[in-house]
Amino acid sequence: MLGVRPAADGLTRSGAGDDLAASRAVVVGAGFTGLACVAGAVLISAIGDRLAERVISRLPWDRVRRAAGVALRRHQRYLSHHGALGNVLVKFRGGSNLRVIQAYFLGLSNGMQQPLVTYSRSFP
Repeated sequence: MLGVRPAADGLTRSGAGDDLAASRAVVVGAGFTGLACVAGAVLISAIGDRLAERVISRLPWDRVRRAAGVALRRHQRYLSHHGALGNVLVKFRGGSNLRVIQAYFLGLSNGMQQPLVTYSRSFP
């Protein structure tokens, strides 16, 4: 979910965004990313819990229903641990920043003189 803004920035800012927006694969990929974000938002809501329980109750095999139910309960327990969730998000962002810095210095070593913000648009 954290990658939607950089992806949207890449599509809408500068002249390079015009080329990206013309690419069907990029537009479809951005659409799937948006749908995944909406699905993630629904999954962390009470409505999403009820919807997931309904879907799970209609699964065809008992073993599959039990496994999906266990996964849903674990997901619900995880969401109640705000400190752990915040810790994961901070570490995810830190890892993304490290990848951006690594790409920047790799570009410099290959003779590509691009500003750092260019790389932050490319990585979520």
